[in-house]
Amino acid sequence: MKKLSLFTAALIALGVVSQASADNVVYLTGSTAFRSSVQAALAAGTGIFDATPSAAYRLGSSASGSTYMLFHGTIGGVSTYLDCYWTGSDAGMASVANVAINNDGQPLFGAPATFMKADGTVAYTTVVGDPTSAELESSSRQADIAFADTSVSSGLPAIVAANNTSPLVSYGNIAIVCFAWLKNNNSASGASAAKTAWSDLSNITTFQMQTLFAAGSCTADYLTGAPADDTTMVYLVGRNKGSGTRANVLNDSQYGLTVAVAQNTIGGGLVANADGTYPAPVLTTPLQLAACGDNGYETGGSVTTALGFPGSTTQADPFVNPYTGLNGAGWIAIGYASCSDAIKNGVTVANWLTENGVPESDGAIESGAYSYWGYENLYGRSNIAGTYQDADAQLIYNAVANSLATSGSVAANHDVGLNPAYMNCQKNTDFSTPAHN
Repeated sequence: MKKLSLFTAALIALGVVSQASADNVVYLTGSTAFRSSVQAALAAGTGIFDATPSAAYRLGSSASGSTYMLFHGTIGGVSTYLDCYWTGSDAGMASVANVAINNDGQPLFGAPATFMKADGTVAYTTVVGDPTSAELESSSRQADIAFADTSVSSGLPAIVAANNTSPLVSYGNIAIVCFAWLKNNNSASGASAAKTAWSDLSNITTFQMQTLFAAGSCTADYLTGAPADDTTMVYLVGRNKGSGTRANVLNDSQYGLTVAVAQNTIGGGLVANADGTYPAPVLTTPLQLAACGDNGYETGGSVTTALGFPGSTTQADPFVNPYTGLNGAGWIAIGYASCSDAIKNGVTVANWLTENGVPESDGAIESGAYSYWGYENLYGRSNIAGTYQDADAQLIYNAVANSLATSGSVAANHDVGLNPAYMNCQKNTDFSTPAHN
């Protein structure tokens, strides 16, 4: 056996026999809000790979917005895959904790996660659609590390319970991750009460958030203060329970992290494909507005894609206005997402709402005036210490942190993540309002 092993090793060295199983593989998951920052660091390779790695992207209109990412190169001379599947912060923490989450009566997708194959068979290309079944592993697995927009202490109950038994490894806070409230696009011409209400809508308060989360909709006048806007309804579009974006907004609004919400979809996107992946919302004519209860979109990109569909202010409201007893001549949708997902999917800053009268910006966050933001954490599975996955996680943490060295230095910007060095305030817990230093 020893001679055979030495002979096989010699063949491998000569390239006569391949040994895909010899490659190290690190499985990453977590925050869709922060994935563009991670992608930039991984793709550059600086501080992680020995040279620029090969990269494959699936299910995204751009590399930085892809749900699946696969990087391959050498780390310290060792052939290594970094295999990424971005499903949301809480879904990511659940995956590294190896627990399932009940998402409105069904298992939360991505906890555990099914990754692309790390065996050299996946082509290093960028594909807008889902990976093929041949590109996915045959079953789900526990992830090694997860980026999370909140701390594990404010995770969903199953995550907290698992962490109490087998604590996850915390690599620390990397950055401040930034979010915004948005209204849907309105590019239709002409005049209507709904378009007037859309124009009037510019701000949301903490108490208005609480009403929307509980009911899923309200008349526009409740948000605008203009009595004539009462004939137009506003519908909430948001994320599922695996989302750190959702966790942050529920904490920020003081609604309650585990209290059920009522949300809606535009163009679908919540019904799984045959391979278990979820499609992005699809533009339809007329727009398809539907209630989805305590569920929501898997990614922030799906939220901003749905909000990016124009035409709601000229489409008859499919639901009856409870105050007029009529179907309105148009409707409005609002939602919440990371700044990166909003900008990337065309929901421009002109469509962002102020929160309690304060517009989102790097400077407003750093001063403590704007409160919808969170700490970006990196967590590893409980048994990761001392492994190569642990060592590579340290490299990833440092590389991402270094890539954000100047992020937040321009007060007027709307950056994905901010260097904590620029912060003049802090949140003592995930549930706290910002306190100035």
